Amino acid sequence: MLIAKSPSVVFSQVYIPDDHGDLDIVAVDLADSSETLPLQLIPVYRPPNYTSHDNNRLFSVLNSLADDFNTFHITK
Repeated sequence: MLIAKSPSVVFSQVYIPDDHGDLDIVAVDLADSSETLPLQLIPVYRPPNYTSHDNNRLFSVLNSLADDFNTFHITK
């Protein structure tokens, strides 16, 4: 993922647990100085040969990221 630097937008990489390091997933939080732009980008590659176990792990990580992102911004 390539993101251009901007003085008005803050980018921070989201931690993906090491036990999911073999999945092709990256997550980045974006926010602006007025906090009106809470956004999380999550590009994912799912190879066609994924097993049902791989799919379960992938969706587990995606659900966890969504829960963490929503909780952070709702309670802030």
